[in-house]
Order: sequence, then C-alpha cells, then structure tokens
Amino acid sequence: MEDIFNIKRASDLCRRQLFLNKNALLISGGAVLGLLLCITALTGHYHPENLHGLNALNLVVMFLGGAVFSSHAFSELQNTEKAMSYLTLPVSNAERFFSAWVLTSPFYIIGSLIAIVLINSFGVLFASGLNYATYMEHLFNHNFWITIAAYLSAQPIFFLGAVAFRKNNLMKTLLSVFILQFGLIAFGVFIMWISFGCNWQYAKEFNVDPLTFSPSIEHLFIVISKIVYWGVLPIYLLIVSFFKLKERQL
Repeated sequence: MEDIFNIKRASDLCRRQLFLNKNALLISGGAVLGLLLCITALTGHYHPENLHGLNALNLVVMFLGGAVFSSHAFSELQNTEKAMSYLTLPVSNAERFFSAWVLTSPFYIIGSLIAIVLINSFGVLFASGLNYATYMEHLFNHNFWITIAAYLSAQPIFFLGAVAFRKNNLMKTLLSVFILQFGLIAFGVFIMWISFGCNWQYAKEFNVDPLTFSPSIEHLFIVISKIVYWGVLPIYLLIVSFFKLKERQL
C-alpha cells in the first residue's frame, strides 16, 4: 500500500511545490492582499456601513484566484524539461494528484479564510462604532459558507483543465465550459422543439403547458441537480483528472 500512497512522500511533495513557487505565490498573493487591505481600510474609515458589502468582493477574488491557482496545479507538465524531472520524482501518481489537490483546494481555502479574517479585522480597526465580535459573527453567515462550498465543487473543473491542457489552461477550461453549457442548452431546446414544437398550440388548447411541471417532478429535478452538482460532478471530475495524470506519465 505504501508503494501506492505514502503520506510522508505526499507531504514532502507539497513542500517541494510550495518552495519552487514561493516567489510567485508571495508576489501575487501579497499584491492582491495589499490591494484588498487598502480598499477595506478606506471603506472602513469613510463608509463603515458598507464594510460588510466588501465581503462579496473578497469571495469573488478568492474564487477567481482559486481558478487561476488550480489551473497551474501541474504547471511543470507544460515544459518538456520540467515535465521529465517532475514525472521521474520518486512518488506515485496518487501522491502527485493528492499533493496538487490538497494545495489548490483545502489548503487554499484555509489560506483564503485567514486572509479574509485579516482583511476584515483591518477594516474594523478603521471603522468607528463597529463591534468586532458581532461583525465577525455576521461575516461568516450561511451565504459565506455556501460560496466556500461552491468553490470546492467547481474547483475540480479547473483542476482537470490543468491536467488536460498543455498551454493556456485557464482560458481553454473556460472555453470548454462555455461550449458544454451552450451544447446542453441547445440540446434542451432541440428536445423541447421535438416534443412540443409542432403541437404547441394543440397543447395549449387542452390546457397543457409544455413548460409547466408538476411540483413533485420539479422537486425531484431540484434534488437530483443538487446531488449532481455538490457530489457526483466534483468526484467524477477528480477521478477523470487522476486518470489524465496517469495518461500524461505514459
């Protein structure tokens, strides 16, 4: 079992990746953090009542930053020389996969939460009449954690793009998502036209609205959609990413 996965080797690989990319992470992370700190400090000083509204900006930046970070999870594979060095490391594919996913998903979320707490604490210092404990309690509300969960669910899309594409991973991933969504919408419209297009007026005459579903069917559709989005799709994309990584090694 240790030949397939060893937690020590995986943690060593995580440290290696962080060490190799420390300059880029410090510069980009510091620039974004500094900008958000300035915006929050100015808002807290001049418009403290709008301080809570900046949390949406923090979450958007976190989401976009995570997409970029995940798209570069396997940046060494984009260069032939670096790819040879990376693929010949004494680690298994499971350890490569695990270390990249851990850094771009749970560790990234933890780092983002620390940054958000720091940014908002800094803003409260410049705001008058705000209670720190009450402010933080309202900050981490239900919608905040839903956004965090949405990132964890969407992150495997960009993670797969990092493995599947050799260059311009982020743009190619976004384009692929757009094409897929457009294809699904077009397919849905085609099915509706096949089912009701020729008999639309006939269905109306018998008080049958083709776009109206019974409450039970609608509820079932919503439940299935949530299961697919929050559970099935992320796991499926991670599995595909793992096998694409094995394919790159071959």
